[in-house]
Amino acid sequence: MNTESRSAGALLALVMGCGFAVAQAQGTLADYQRAEQLLPWNARKLVLNAAPEPHWLSDREAFWYRQQTKDGDRFMLVDARTGKQTPTADPDQAASNETPESDPVLSPDGRWSAHISKYNLYLRDTASGRDTALTQDGETAYDYASAPGSPDPGIVSGLLGRVRPAQVLFSPDSRKLLTYRLDQRQVGQLHLVQTKNGSRSVLHSYPSALPGDEYVPQSELMLFDVTTGQRLRLDAPKLPTMFHSLLEEGARYRKMWWNDSSTRVYFIEDQRGYKGVRLYSADVRTGETRKVFEEHSDTYLSLDITVRLIDDGKLILWASERDGWNHLYLIDSETGQIRNRVTEGAWVMRSVEWIDQRERWIYFIGSGREAGRDPYYRHLYRVRFDGSGLQLLTPENADHDLQFSPSGKFFTDTYSRVDAAPVSVLRSAKGKLVSKFSSANIDALLRTGWKFPEPFTAKARDGVTDIYGLILRPSNFDPARRYPVIDDVYPGPQHAKVFKSFSVEPPSALWAQATAELGFIVVLIDGKGTPYRSRAFREASFGNMGEAGGLEDHIAVLKQLASKYSFLDLDRVGIYGNSGGGYATARALLKYPEFYKVGVAAAGNHDQRTYIAPWGERWQGYPVDAESYRLQANSTLAQNLKGKLLLVHGDMDDNVPVGNTLQLANALIEANKDFDMLILPNRDHVFADVTKPEVATARAKAGIFEADPYFLRKRWDYFVRYLLGVEPPAFRIQLEE
Repeated sequence: MNTESRSAGALLALVMGCGFAVAQAQGTLADYQRAEQLLPWNARKLVLNAAPEPHWLSDREAFWYRQQTKDGDRFMLVDARTGKQTPTADPDQAASNETPESDPVLSPDGRWSAHISKYNLYLRDTASGRDTALTQDGETAYDYASAPGSPDPGIVSGLLGRVRPAQVLFSPDSRKLLTYRLDQRQVGQLHLVQTKNGSRSVLHSYPSALPGDEYVPQSELMLFDVTTGQRLRLDAPKLPTMFHSLLEEGARYRKMWWNDSSTRVYFIEDQRGYKGVRLYSADVRTGETRKVFEEHSDTYLSLDITVRLIDDGKLILWASERDGWNHLYLIDSETGQIRNRVTEGAWVMRSVEWIDQRERWIYFIGSGREAGRDPYYRHLYRVRFDGSGLQLLTPENADHDLQFSPSGKFFTDTYSRVDAAPVSVLRSAKGKLVSKFSSANIDALLRTGWKFPEPFTAKARDGVTDIYGLILRPSNFDPARRYPVIDDVYPGPQHAKVFKSFSVEPPSALWAQATAELGFIVVLIDGKGTPYRSRAFREASFGNMGEAGGLEDHIAVLKQLASKYSFLDLDRVGIYGNSGGGYATARALLKYPEFYKVGVAAAGNHDQRTYIAPWGERWQGYPVDAESYRLQANSTLAQNLKGKLLLVHGDMDDNVPVGNTLQLANALIEANKDFDMLILPNRDHVFADVTKPEVATARAKAGIFEADPYFLRKRWDYFVRYLLGVEPPAFRIQLEE
């Protein structure tokens, strides 16, 4: 037995020794030990092959993946044409031929790379290592190829301590480079004061536009010739760039593209308030720019951007919610007219995965089309350019996570549900099953007594709309008992909270399961105001962020569940959440004090007036109405507090500044209300230590918002003490990075 197997065996023995099947007092040391062992970094040791990651090769139709066994890992090479698997002892050799991941720094031919130094943009010859300065006039807050909101523009971007690559996009032929100069000179600043042992505090100041500010970050678009260094400014408007850069990694936020022949660039202009968007095209020889298409909304346009260039940019694939559902349209780029709609119906197009231009097929992820299934499940479809021939390619009633081969002829598909373990298959682009190459083994996890979460459907407060959620019970659940209920909340509007697939990697339902182990029923609910349904469903909170993702829907759902399950004690209801969930948590205790009794609000944006402009201006409204913004601030309800509230914030949070929590604390003090507060020194928005930027970066990429062990233990203690009425045991959570 290898080291990993012995470790997993010891873990299993410990978990089983904690008494999963034995009735006992709640909130005990044994409960804490069991809860800790079900945190993702521990539970993953009890599961094999939950999410095999395919690594496609660029020179043939094949991929390799890491196969986990009880005797250790091995690497398998899969021939996509036959599905045959063969062991490979040297995955690094296979990986050397792998298609590299998209990198905005490296040119497609690998000859050039771009980087930033002292606010200027440099080009490096990767063969010789020689650097050439493309710019020399960069300065503080007026620099090249950086992301907005940087404490040190051009070097550190986004959350404090996370270094991003230069925001550039090389042309497909590697001869030109598209980027921008970011102007933040007149943008108002926010400040963080960092405490250091034995030293003076350090002031970190950074530009950040707030809702209604006159000045916001703006980008000036330009092209560089990589051989001559010649600069060409595009004849284009300055683009508001308030939170994400124009070249944010991933399709969701990116707003700049090249056509295949490297002759034109395309880019998106968001109007202030996000009620309008324009698509432009520019000639790279002259910089001449023209508008291709624009769209408007009375409320706001979706956060997700779908732009795909077809036939060298002659056609544009575009997503729109103009009929109330997100669907695809084909636009003639010369006339700016919609040639035809591609998809339609009371369901949602989620993302475009592959386009076969020769055979005229569009492959995309959709949700809600299959009758009788959870409308959030992702399925892969293909459809002809003219909207005909729509086909479902992933038939299983589950959530599907897939990856296409470089040629687009095959794709891997790992499908699962929160109540069904993952299966990984290989399919042809026509949907034909080639092989099943992996299945998750969760036997060790099941032997602990762990049970799958229970998906449920209930009605919203209107009594008509279906609302979806999860119930998580402790592993030693006794149906004869009555359990306190905890609402694990995130209000959107850009993310859903309820998990749809099985995962032992964060983000995962295991966070909530660990809390349930202490003696609670934890419930996750996606109320109105959250995404991936109709536009009307998501816009239920528009202009009223105080609705906080349908808190009244949460209450209505919990009452329906209590009428079905006698073990739910609605006299003891708690709630917790991070970021927007921190806002919703405090809102719940202040707006519905007779229902919610205990809350832990972490990193909450408690007043949109003091949070980033793109958030409030999109969801609350623009132009800014002073009264509507005032009413959504949690401080206006401070006098309503009756329950127990713990406010938590990191003092180095440059996403939601700590002042958001301090302002609410001040209002509670003025209202003479008792509350608790925990300020975590040197912690950012995900409670990672900013003195360890590599950890902060890894956690952000993994979507981990609650891994600080001290915070986790304090949150557990708070609910055990005030919902269970038990004094928590002395305990320390061990975090495995």
